[in-house]
Amino acid sequence: MEAPFLAPESSGSSQDGNVASQETVIQRHPWRVHGSRYFQLILLCILILNNAVVWVAFSAITPATAAVYGVSPGLVNIVALSFQMLFLPGTIAGYMLKERWGLRLTLLAGAFMTALSAAIRFVSLYVPPVSLRNASTDGHDVNNGGGAYALLLLGTSLAALAQPLLLNTPPDLAVHWFAVKERDLVTSLAFMCSPLGSALGVTLAPVFVSEAGADTEEDVSGSHRNDARGGLRLFLLAQLGMSVATTLLAHAGATDRPPTPPSRAAALGSQREEERVHSSDASGSRVLCMPLAWELVAPDLRRCLLCNPSFLLLLFCFGIGLGFFNALLTLLGQLLAPCGYSEAEAGALGGIFLGTGLVGAVMAGVLLDASHRYGLLLKSGFLGAWAASLFVVFTLRPDNFLVLALCFGLLGFTMLPLLPVAIENGVEITYPDVPEFFSSGLLLSAGNLTGIPLAFIFAWTIDSYEGSCRKLWKPAAVLVVVVTTACALPVLGYRPRAFGRWEAEKEQRREGLEGCGHDVATRDA
Repeated sequence: MEAPFLAPESSGSSQDGNVASQETVIQRHPWRVHGSRYFQLILLCILILNNAVVWVAFSAITPATAAVYGVSPGLVNIVALSFQMLFLPGTIAGYMLKERWGLRLTLLAGAFMTALSAAIRFVSLYVPPVSLRNASTDGHDVNNGGGAYALLLLGTSLAALAQPLLLNTPPDLAVHWFAVKERDLVTSLAFMCSPLGSALGVTLAPVFVSEAGADTEEDVSGSHRNDARGGLRLFLLAQLGMSVATTLLAHAGATDRPPTPPSRAAALGSQREEERVHSSDASGSRVLCMPLAWELVAPDLRRCLLCNPSFLLLLFCFGIGLGFFNALLTLLGQLLAPCGYSEAEAGALGGIFLGTGLVGAVMAGVLLDASHRYGLLLKSGFLGAWAASLFVVFTLRPDNFLVLALCFGLLGFTMLPLLPVAIENGVEITYPDVPEFFSSGLLLSAGNLTGIPLAFIFAWTIDSYEGSCRKLWKPAAVLVVVVTTACALPVLGYRPRAFGRWEAEKEQRREGLEGCGHDVATRDA
């Protein structure tokens, strides 16, 4: 016979202010996991992957896109940077939406915004660029993008705001739908869909769009530009079809919560969310109003940044590390070009980096579920990525592809798993004071914000160096060493007071309440 679902006794852990409500009975439901959890995970993975394809769409076809829209390649790069610029505003908006209306509506909003983004970007191809003629152009027409580029940027901005609504969700889905022994692996798998979608988009875009000669004056106004426009139209139409399909799938299957919680931590989190919503209802306000929005966000910001030194340290180290990761992938071709490596070889190294990273992330999720040694795996990952980045710096030479491939494989294997490992650490050390969506959103926002200046600085160090690639301490190499050292060594001082969710599960087992329960195939309680 299954034990009833009870809150912890008041004599439990005293580290959290929210423990005052632990003396009450939360719900008297058995703790069980449901078979429908796998559908929820697959749905979230599809949504994240589709949004990532929309994000990276133009990075591999920048010259052709610039020619079609009549703008400079720099303006095309701004389209991609909008995802990093808008991640923090999207996180705050998504947090307010989820706290007020739940996970289902948050996922639906993210899916719909991505589909609307794809539709606007497809329509932008039918808006002719504005042509300007003046003395400085020697009487020739020069396209400045006009309304076409404006629609492109508007559509991409919608997808950028939708990204955090989806990408901040895996820890919340994992804790509320999956058993204790599954949720770390689930978080890892869901987060890996973003780089997987990016790799898919980078691979597919050149298949649809031909860039041959797109950067020449003849091709900008001639047949090559028309070919690029036709290929880009087909690529954006495929994105639109996929986005509409995923939106319909989300509408049909997305669910807020399972009928019964899978663990003590999930139940306490659900109770906390209900109390916050009821509190806002009692005040006669709505979470989406700006005054109450600040009242909702400010306490969680204070708990994360001022009252939790371990989270602040994690935010600093992970923010720099994720920013470096984004900058490295963005400028990988430019970094390798001075050493004589072609775009194909740069693409192969990037594929090796992402492929070994996916394997490492899955292994990290399995290790976390088996050992729950969150701090140890975090420190090991940072130090391993630091060492691997040094290997890349030391082996970046002409005609050294095989050794570079080995080093990039090691770098991906150690660096990419840091994404789910750091997020799980952030969620653990802020539980139950801060919802999973907010803590993971802060960490990802820090990485996106630092990635913007790091990308510009990284590009400047590459462009400013005109010496031989055989020289070891190139400006870009010095920057890599400085940045990776700045985020790897401080993490050695990471010593959180407790991992809250795991402590709650240990208390559950001490009381003889099993958190894995039965695997129920239906949604009935």
